[in-house]
Amino acid sequence: MFEQFRSLYPAGCLLSEVVQVYKNKFVIRAMVIIYGVTRATGIGYDVRVNVAEDMARARALMVLGIVEKPKAVVPAAMPGQQARVVDLSDLIVETGVQIERLGWTACCTGTKLFDEDLWEVW
Repeated sequence: MFEQFRSLYPAGCLLSEVVQVYKNKFVIRAMVIIYGVTRATGIGYDVRVNVAEDMARARALMVLGIVEKPKAVVPAAMPGQQARVVDLSDLIVETGVQIERLGWTACCTGTKLFDEDLWEVW
């Protein structure tokens, strides 16, 4: 992601700072500054400062349209065949959109998926 940012905005700067520590979790703000003007910001929140910073950077870059596309490789290829790369980015984005549409948060999504009352409706 950073290489893509650098190629698109060679004079750009990606700055991260600790905003505060709240309930033993770090709140990090990342700012994308291009020619001295803040173009995008992102916030990350986690107990590990590096994870919070990565989240903030990814969000700030996402505002500019720079996203990291996750790739999954099928581990077991048949003899004589090559392993193929599967792009799951569209599925991940669609899942996130549907979770937001339902009003679920990341912390309770798994619980709601396995909630017995939910399955009684079906």
